[in-house]
Amino acid sequence: MAAGLRRIVAATVGAVLSVTAPALTGTDPDAYAGPTGRLSADQRAFLANATAVARTSQRRYGVPASVVIAQAVHETGWGKSDLARSSRNYFGMTCGSAGGGPIAAGCRNGPDRVCDRAGCRATVHSFRVYRSMDDSFADHGRFLSTDPRYRKAFAARGKPKTFVKRMAKAGYATDPRYAERIVRIMTKYRLQKHDRR
Repeated sequence: MAAGLRRIVAATVGAVLSVTAPALTGTDPDAYAGPTGRLSADQRAFLANATAVARTSQRRYGVPASVVIAQAVHETGWGKSDLARSSRNYFGMTCGSAGGGPIAAGCRNGPDRVCDRAGCRATVHSFRVYRSMDDSFADHGRFLSTDPRYRKAFAARGKPKTFVKRMAKAGYATDPRYAERIVRIMTKYRLQKHDRR
């Protein structure tokens, strides 16, 4: 009941504020499961594709596959967000003053939501555009593995839940509950079985 009420309130607030993209970002991924809580065919297909690419990213960059998959589910609502569909951007990766970096094909402006001590608000950011899911996942892994602020997270890469908490603490996302949300997805969908040991 509470989860259903939160979804209704979130949908109403989103409609009032005209916040539509990245669509479904930061929402409860269970809201998109079928009435029995089972994954739809589209969700199973997304999970299969994301798992294959996340395992490649784990081998190359060291980010646990379970973390990568959970982030992609959370950030895109199982691949349904506008940013994922139109830009193949599965992590909300933004462009900086120097552009999109060595992997992105370009940048485009889009609505976003940021949180700070005063609360959360709608804003606009320049997001990276990718040629493929593979490129998006590779850029995510490259970003985390080359930024020194995530060193403590990589020291715990054998413990994915600790990895997520350290990554969030280092400032990965503005949502103060980001780590909690990612860990919940990892746990509910038993994503740690996809980690390569």
